[in-house]
Amino acid sequence: MKNLKRANKGNDTVITFEPVFRMLSNELAKIDESLELVCAGGYVMQLYGYRGTSDIDAFYKSNAAIDGAIRKVGDDLGINKPDELWLNNSISNMNPEPADKYIQVVHQYSKAGFARNPTRLGEARFPSPHADDVRAPRCSRGD
Repeated sequence: MKNLKRANKGNDTVITFEPVFRMLSNELAKIDESLELVCAGGYVMQLYGYRGTSDIDAFYKSNAAIDGAIRKVGDDLGINKPDELWLNNSISNMNPEPADKYIQVVHQYSKAGFARNPTRLGEARFPSPHADDVRAPRCSRGD
């Protein structure tokens, strides 16, 4: 697998996440789990070219099997932090999930890998930076 990490402005570590999502999709398929992500924070900023990030804050329903798959992928790729997984849903403790009208589909995967109509690792969905719903997570440089 190609090197996932690259330097960003200010020597920040930035991760190219599409291969990571593919690997997570494969791990979830092995345990017959599915996952839909609504991402926020630094990863959304990275997608729009504003800045980079080394982890993903997302809204998703988790269980021990999903957390185990996330941990395994992060450990295999060396991208977990000592006190935090590369993908976590702690943002849901502080914010409500944004309404569907403010979310756009960016990646879709299935058991077979990349697919237009996913059956497993559903959609990685991201709030639009132009949302006018005050409850939607905002993109900010303070992530």
